Order: sequence, then structure tokens, then C-alpha cells
Amino acid sequence: MKSRWPFLIIFGVFIVLLTIGSFYDFQISNAVFVKDNGFVTFMASLGEYPAYSLIAFCGGFIIGSGFKHYRKKAGNYILIFLGLIAFGLGFYYQGKAITSVNGYNMENMRWIIGMPISFAIISPMVMLGCFAAFKNPDRNLWKTAVAVASTLGIAIIIVTVIKTIPHRPRFRFLVQGHSELFKNWWEPFEEYKNYIVGDITSEEFKSFPSGHTANACVLLCLPYIVDFIGIKNEKIRTGSFYVGFAYVLLLAFTRIQCGGHFLSDISMGALVSTACMFITNEIIQKYLLKQC
Repeated sequence: MKSRWPFLIIFGVFIVLLTIGSFYDFQISNAVFVKDNGFVTFMASLGEYPAYSLIAFCGGFIIGSGFKHYRKKAGNYILIFLGLIAFGLGFYYQGKAITSVNGYNMENMRWIIGMPISFAIISPMVMLGCFAAFKNPDRNLWKTAVAVASTLGIAIIIVTVIKTIPHRPRFRFLVQGHSELFKNWWEPFEEYKNYIVGDITSEEFKSFPSGHTANACVLLCLPYIVDFIGIKNEKIRTGSFYVGFAYVLLLAFTRIQCGGHFLSDISMGALVSTACMFITNEIIQKYLLKQC
């Protein structure tokens, strides 16, 4: 996005939601929580697929760029290696999401069911990315693909680190007779290990912030996919940005519905990831596109 305004609008939306959640998190979750809803479970398992497929597409574009300009140079081997990393990132995390406790809860079937399904749905995006790279005349657009793919990795690291600090209980755990353990997002829960017994795992104490929402925010980079496939229509680029934003809101709402996160959780996850996307966009606009 050439303009900063769309990002600023999104920042504003989620700051308002974070503020509201800071006062009414429990009440909002209690009002919208649904148990054993098929669509909500599907979104928990495969709702991140658009984001992971976008990363895989970028990986394919990077791989295709490496082969396209293959002259037995170290730089091209590095491109292919980076593209494979992007593909592996999308493939692994999507497979993990399908079978995790936040999804269909089949941890013991991850490599039997989750990973094969992930490979089947992620691989076509890599091939599409390779095809786009061979068709696109821009020799330097791979730099943009690297920037977009790297952003997800950075966002995942930041969110994962933050999750290890407050250990906030998820709403689905609280409604099992532990409502007195509710914590605001700024309150650490140091005694959480005392409740990890039986079927209760440490995953029940990673509510803040929302990883699903943070990952979905990668879709704010959809305008660059338009560039990769050679479309130069600014209205389409802008429209794809808001399509990505609408999807983020949908996924975020389902995370509250399933009791996986509170409103403040999804808001902070979105803010962290959107900040990463904004910085990436600034780097691409100011430095990378000038070289293209």
C-alpha cells in the first residue's frame, strides 16, 4: 500500500477494541461463547490457511526467481533456500494448526493427518508462486517476496515471546468452573502451573495475545500478491487490502466465540502483527520498489 492511512485506520480500530476489552473482556466472551460449533472449530484449524498459503506463494515466487536467474551463482542458491524456508514455515504451521488442541485436537495424528493435508493444500500455492516468478518480468520483485515472508516469522516470534509472560487463562478454561481465575491482559498469572493436571495443558494459559489473529494479519500484504501476478491496478490493490482486513475480523471473532481468546487478546495480536506489516510496507515502498 502506498498510503499509510489504511494501516492507521486498522491501528485505530484495534486500539479502540483493546480499550473496550480492557473493561469488558469477560462479559463479551460470556455473551458470544459457543461450545462445539463446527464452523468455529474449522476456522481454528484452517482459518490461518490464507495467511500460510500467502507465505507459501511468496516462497514459491522466491524459488522461481532463483531458478529463473540461475547462473550457478551463490545468490541464486540462497534465494532457493530462502524460498524453501518460507514453504516449510507455511507447511509446518498449517499442519500443526489442524491437529492442535486449538483445532481438531488430534495431536497424536499430526504427522498422519495434519501434515499430509497441509502439504496437499500448501504445495499448489508454492507452484503458483514459481509460475508467477517466471512470468513476471521484474527481476528484483523477489526482494519484496522475501520481506513479506519474513514478516510472518517475525510476528510469530514476537507473539510467542509475549505469550510466555502473562500466562493468561483462556475463557474456555475459565467456564469449566474456574471463573475466579480470570485475569486482565496486564495481570500475570504466576500460579498457572498448579492447574496443569490431567487433560489441562499449558496451552490453556496462552490466551494473550492471539496467534491466530496475528498470523491472519499477514493478509494485509495481499496487495503485493497483485503485484507478483502482474496486475497494476491500484483499485484492485487497495481492495485486496480491505478484503484481507475483513477476513482478519472474521477470524478474530471466531477466536472469541470458541473461548480461545478475549477481545483484548485478538486486539493485541492484531496490533503486533499490523505493526510488523506496516514496517514491512514502509521498507518495501521506500527502498525495495525503487530498485525494481
